[in-house]
Amino acid sequence: MSPQYKNTGESQWSFILSAPDKGSYVAVGFSGKGLMVGSSAVVAWSSGGKGTVKQYYLTGKSPDECYPDKGRLTLVKNKAGAVSRSGRLYLAFQLSTDLPQPHLIYAVGPEGNLPPSDATLPMHRSMHSHAFNYTSGTKCLHAFRQTDGAEGFCF
Repeated sequence: MSPQYKNTGESQWSFILSAPDKGSYVAVGFSGKGLMVGSSAVVAWSSGGKGTVKQYYLTGKSPDECYPDKGRLTLVKNKAGAVSRSGRLYLAFQLSTDLPQPHLIYAVGPEGNLPPSDATLPMHRSMHSHAFNYTSGTKCLHAFRQTDGAEGFCF
């Protein structure tokens, strides 16, 4: 599992992720140590033809410790979007940073359970982590956990 990413300019990185659209969210967190707690994440979902992208700051492992519209990522304004097409949910965004954090943490929400209007994230149903070397393009699998036996998602 890996995102498509590219250094698209000085201190600018573009990412594209996709997952089967099961009426849930898809998320990618950026961490210096590979841990969810203390990381910032970009989260997307689509409902009624409208895509939503939000940044979250993850201070703990429960939904009330994942704060929407907070985080340490510098997202490029008007360069983030989510869309559902042909049964897949796509998330695209740009970060302004010299080099993204080396550990990416992916999560997908529970089927048929989108975040409510206050953007509280339901507990994810699966999570996967990689360490990346952005200059060489190599990745290392760190951990995989599925909370309810659902299939993981592929990028």
